[in-house]
Amino acid sequence: METIKNKEIKAGFDSEGIFCQKIGDSWLGQEIFCAKLGNGPKNLLFLCDYSSLCWEIGDAMTAWGRGLAAGNGKNPFFNIKEFFSYHTLYLIPRPNPDGVDIVNGIFTANNPFEERMKKMNCSGDFSGWRSNVRGVDLSLNHDGDWEKAKKITASVGPSARGYCGEYPESERESAALSRFLLRIPFDFVFIFSRGEQDGLSCTYRENFVKNSAKSGKIISKYFGIPIFTDDRLKFSTLRSWIMGGLGIPCAELILSDRMMTNIREIFSVCGVVAS
Repeated sequence: METIKNKEIKAGFDSEGIFCQKIGDSWLGQEIFCAKLGNGPKNLLFLCDYSSLCWEIGDAMTAWGRGLAAGNGKNPFFNIKEFFSYHTLYLIPRPNPDGVDIVNGIFTANNPFEERMKKMNCSGDFSGWRSNVRGVDLSLNHDGDWEKAKKITASVGPSARGYCGEYPESERESAALSRFLLRIPFDFVFIFSRGEQDGLSCTYRENFVKNSAKSGKIISKYFGIPIFTDDRLKFSTLRSWIMGGLGIPCAELILSDRMMTNIREIFSVCGVVAS
């Protein structure tokens, strides 16, 4: 399967009449945008994880959002028109567009970071790349338990994965998302990421935030995904900042290949349980 290029994703939303708001630019000048559907009072954010390996989730999120816009009320889990009278749904399918291009072998001409990247990845195989073009793991670059991330990655410099950056929000991509999250009063944030093991993280320092427990338990039971109340499955300063810094209920779903076959159903169920 080939990834959909960043510009093509935005063009697809535009073709369905879906409003796309620019929230920033990547280091290589690619637009980072958010698609907005509906105009209800409750704000929901569906966010594809920063990891470059999550591009399939971003593509599926795009197709799902476009389907809602063109669905004329048809969805097995909710009435679309009624849903959008109560909700405003925000979709960010490509928070790390440069990284997605790298992992798929697409390299921008005159890339000022090319030599730096080659030093970080001497093998020349970029298929496992998770970071942005500067070698910062963006999910570790937010101001939520960043000092913990710094201790964990103390011996790591710019790398294909696992480096938290020089300071919180040092990167254009993470700074753009932080500004966006501060600007809109979200009622719930879902982060969708990939992993070898299915799991769901919806706690901050082993404590649930507001109604994150209720939503997380429903999703866990419905799909048979285990809930992790610690950082064994995945440590994320982004999730920590959303829950601990902003006090917004948040759930991160880590999906294996098995669960990816149900990805559109997962999006729909998440929309229902956060209501």
